[in-house]
Amino acid sequence: MLKLKSSNLISKAVLSFLLIWGAASFFLFPSFPLIKWFVLGLSTLAFLLIFFKSGDFFLFILASFSNLYAFYGLLFTYNLSLWLVLIGVVIIFSTIFLILSPKIIPDRDRLPLFLAFFFILVSEVFLALSFWLVNPLTRSLIVALFVYIFFGFLSSLKGEIFAGRNFRLYVYFATVVLLLLVLTVSWGS
Repeated sequence: MLKLKSSNLISKAVLSFLLIWGAASFFLFPSFPLIKWFVLGLSTLAFLLIFFKSGDFFLFILASFSNLYAFYGLLFTYNLSLWLVLIGVVIIFSTIFLILSPKIIPDRDRLPLFLAFFFILVSEVFLALSFWLVNPLTRSLIVALFVYIFFGFLSSLKGEIFAGRNFRLYVYFATVVLLLLVLTVSWGS
């Protein structure tokens, strides 16, 4: 019982730290003031959700988005090596996935497979987008969309009646948002 409470406390502390670091990155790296305060408000809401043990899906998307922005900021503002940033992405995203996935993954025996697929997906999309000439905010949103699709896939594995239809809705929504991002982005900045 004590071990369960201590591991729960540690996972809350790690997730809180990652949310605080992600929100702080919008103030450390160049960003629009409206976006800074919007992300700070969302992070405050997510911080409260951590202690109420709810909103895992929202927590995962927000933590992914804000930490991706932090990694792109480290990559382009401080000119860190790409391989070093990729190692950080894999470590942080594996940590977030392991903390927030128990309610989402129905079969715990497949956790290593889902974890491997997840960090390959995130690192490959992160790497591909690091060569695009768009701002870090757009890059972070695009990778967060792929995380959104992956969690839609995981939620469709739960065996619910309308699971296949729900996954298609995830894909349709992500496709529309991705098209809007690509068509409205300022290329070359």
